[in-house]
Amino acid sequence: MTFLLRTPIIKGWLWLFFLSLQSFAATNIMVRDVGADTDFPEGAEAGAIRFVCAESEDDLALFFSSRSLPFEPSLMKSTGGQKCHIWYEPTLKEFRASTENDQVQGLMFDVDALSLLLTRTEVIGDSLDVVRAMLPHISRPLKITLGVDNYWKKGRYEEALKLYFKELYHSIEFHETKSRASNPWTQDYIKGGKVGNKPFILIPRRLMEGSVEYGEVFLPFLDELTHGSFVRSKLSWEGGDIMFLRHPRNPSQTLLFFGDAAKKYWGKQLTDEEYAYVLKTEFGADHAVNLSGLAAHIDYLVSFIPEDNIALVSDPITRNQGLAYAALETLGQRLETPYTRETVEMAKALWVSDAEYRENSKQLRALMDNLKARQSVLPVEKKIGLEERLDLYISQNCSDDPSACFTGEILREMGRKDLPLLREWISSAAVLRIDVAQIPALLSVIESQLPDHEIPGRQLREKKIAELEALGLKVIRVPGIAGDTSLNVPWSGISYVNNILVDNVLFIPVLGMPDIEELFLENLRNQLPSGYRIVPIFARDLILNSGGIHCATGIIRAM
Repeated sequence: MTFLLRTPIIKGWLWLFFLSLQSFAATNIMVRDVGADTDFPEGAEAGAIRFVCAESEDDLALFFSSRSLPFEPSLMKSTGGQKCHIWYEPTLKEFRASTENDQVQGLMFDVDALSLLLTRTEVIGDSLDVVRAMLPHISRPLKITLGVDNYWKKGRYEEALKLYFKELYHSIEFHETKSRASNPWTQDYIKGGKVGNKPFILIPRRLMEGSVEYGEVFLPFLDELTHGSFVRSKLSWEGGDIMFLRHPRNPSQTLLFFGDAAKKYWGKQLTDEEYAYVLKTEFGADHAVNLSGLAAHIDYLVSFIPEDNIALVSDPITRNQGLAYAALETLGQRLETPYTRETVEMAKALWVSDAEYRENSKQLRALMDNLKARQSVLPVEKKIGLEERLDLYISQNCSDDPSACFTGEILREMGRKDLPLLREWISSAAVLRIDVAQIPALLSVIESQLPDHEIPGRQLREKKIAELEALGLKVIRVPGIAGDTSLNVPWSGISYVNNILVDNVLFIPVLGMPDIEELFLENLRNQLPSGYRIVPIFARDLILNSGGIHCATGIIRAM
C-alpha cells in the first residue's frame, strides 16, 4: 500500500475518492418511503421504492453515481426546499432483460394435466393445443417445459408425452407443481435475462392479475417456482405488459415498452415517468415507451419483427359486415338449435348490400340487444348419452357429494374404474365450457361491427403509432377486434398481434372464423418481407379468456 500511495497517478485517484466521500458525508440526504398501496399491500417489497432528497442536483447526482444507479434530472421534484428523485435498487444488480431480438432458446407452457394424461382429442385452443400445433413448425430443436400439477405420478406424464408429442426432436420436460393452482398465462410471470454472462429468470413478487385474492391463490405457486436461476422480483408485474427491444437506431441500447397494468400495485403515487424509471432500473433498460391506455396488456397492442425493425400494431376494425356475419355463423354452428328466431332475423339483416346494411342500423341494434338479453338461455350442443352415464357413475361412487367425483383420489379412481368415461367427460366438459364462453364473445364481435359502433381511443392509437415510427420502426397495421364493454363479463376481444415469432415463423392466434381470418392473414403476408412464414394457430380457449399465444408462452432467449 505504501508503494501505491507513492505513485502520483494512483495517489490522485485516491485523493478524489476520499474527497467524494467527505462531500457525500457532508450532504444532508433525506429518504422517504413510497408507502404500500392500501388495496395491494403486498404489491412491492416493503421499502423497495423510495424518494431521496438533497439540497442540490449535484448532491443527488453524486448519491446515485456512488450506487451506480441512473439519475434523471427531469424526474427531480422540489419538496420543502430540497430536490427529490425516485430511488429504486434493482432486485438483481446489473440485470439486463432479454430483448425480442434475441434468439428463442426455450418455450414454457402451463398445460391442463388431465387433458394431457388422457390424450384429449378434441381441439379447443388451450395452451396444450397451442404447443402441440406450434412445435412441428419449428425446425430448430428447442427446450420445451410443460408445467403440470402433481395429481398423477411422473411416469404417467412420460407415457402421455410419447402419445401426445410423436416424432418430435425438441427436448420436452415437465415442471411439476404441488400447488393446487395453475396459471396458463406463463408470459405474465417470466422475464429472462442475464447478469454478465449468467442467465436468470425474474418472476414477480405477486401474480395479481388485478386481484389481491388472485395473488394469494398463486403465492404458493410462485414460492415453489423460486429456485436455481429463478429469482423473485421486489415488484409485482404482468409480463404481457412489458416488452424489450434493441433500439433500431442504437442497438447497444434497450427499449422498454410498457403499459400501466401493474401501476396500481405499487405505483399509484408515482408519475408515469417515475413508474417507467423503476421498471427500467429493474430490467436494465435504457429508454422507456409508454403504450398504456389502449389494451389491458401491451402484447395485445404490439409485437415486433426485430430483424427488419417492424412493429405489428393491432388496429381495431369496425362496421365490417363480413366479419359480423362470420361471427354469427360461427355462433350458430355450436348452438343446439342453430336457427333460433333471433339468429335467423340477424342473419337476414346482415345478408344485404352495403347501403342496406348502413340503413338497417336501428333494426340491427334492436336485434343485437335482444340477442344479448337472451344470451344466457341460448342452448348449446351437448354430448348425447354422456350425462346419463355420469349420473349413474356418481350415484354408484359419490352420491353424498357429487363434486368429489371430480377431484383428488376419487378422480384418479374414475381413471382406474372407467377410463373411457373419464376421457369422454374431460373432452366434453372442455368443449362445453368453450361453447358457453363463446356466446357473449361472438355477440361482442357482431356488436363491434354494427353500423353505429365507434371504436374508442383512435387518436391515442395514432399518437402511439407515430411514436413507434419516430423510433425507426416500420408500422404494419394488423386488424384487431375490440371487445364489447357492455358485456356483463368484459372481454378483451381478438388480437392477432398477440403472437410468437420463432426464427422466421410467425405463429398467430385465430378464433376459428376461417374465411375472414384468412383474409386478415393474407393481407399481413403481403406486407411482410420475404422469408417469413405465417402459421395460424387455433387458440379459441385462450382468446375467449382474453389472451392469445404470447400470453400463454414463457420465452427463454439466448443473449
